[in-house]
Order: sequence, then C-alpha cells, then structure tokens
Amino acid sequence: MEQILYWWVGIAFVISVWNTFKINKSFDINIFFNFFYQYTIKIILEAIGAEFKKSLSLDSKKSNKCKKQTKKTLTVKVNNGRVEEYLNGALKRTYGTNVLKASTDGDIVVILLDNERIEEYINGSKKRSFGTSG
Repeated sequence: MEQILYWWVGIAFVISVWNTFKINKSFDINIFFNFFYQYTIKIILEAIGAEFKKSLSLDSKKSNKCKKQTKKTLTVKVNNGRVEEYLNGALKRTYGTNVLKASTDGDIVVILLDNERIEEYINGSKKRSFGTSG
C-alpha cells in the first residue's frame, strides 16, 4: 500500500512540475504547490477510500462475532449488611459486613460501613479503605 502511494505521489510531483512549466514557461513555486496539492490530495483520498472499503469488507465477515459480544453491566445492592454484586443481572459475588450503602461506576465498588469507613473493591477484593475507625 505504501509503495503504491509513494509511486502515485511521485507521479503527482511530475505532473505538477509539467503543468507549472506549461502555464508559466518558467518555474513558479506557488503554481507548483497549487498543482501538487490538488493531485496529491486526490491520490491520497482515493487510496484511503480504497483501504477503508477493504477494511469494511473484512469487518462484515466478522460481524457475527461482534453481534455476540455484549456490554457487561455491573450493579450492586446491599442485602442484610452485605454487598451483592450482579453482572448482567446475575449474582456474581457477595462481600463486606455491616454495609450501609454501596455504589459502583462499573468497575470499582465503593461501600460505606456503619462505622463511617469507606472501602473500595475491585473484582471483590478490597483495594483501599479510609475514614474514621469508629
């Protein structure tokens, strides 16, 4: 792909020089860059468009796999002083004791204990704890 693109940019360079001399009978850098810009942009956009179409055709073959993947939704609930963690609606794990409230951002679960401590959990493991100890 890159070699073909370099080849076309070289052709655009030659055409730009030719058109510059054809119009001006001498070399004017402004006219040259105007032509070179026009030709190279066309060539690059066509090359990118061809690559994009090629990638789309490859992606359409993989579309069945993409449809099977679903977003994982993590929700938490406090039940009898313990945190219940649900993944896509199914109970995954329970942890903690004396929990008053729990909240999540989808990855990290933050719980408030009855002794005014805050604990952070990731995948059911306590990562850090802060606040008063009672």
